[in-house]
Amino acid sequence: MNTSELESILTSYLPWNKARIKCFVKMLLALINVRTINMAELVCAFCSGAKTASRYRRMQRFIMTPKI
Repeated sequence: MNTSELESILTSYLPWNKARIKCFVKMLLALINVRTINMAELVCAFCSGAKTASRYRRMQRFIMTPKI
């Protein structure tokens, strides 16, 4: 299963926008690879071309933003 398939499946279950779904998928994949919930370690496995600090902040915003 690739990321677009997972995004498609989650879109059918979650009422989130596309950017939020993509971020969630990246976080899930990083979590599986790193096997820790330590955000400092997760951002290293978070697939993105952005700087580490930007990825860390993105994950913080995802967690802090009301879901629905």
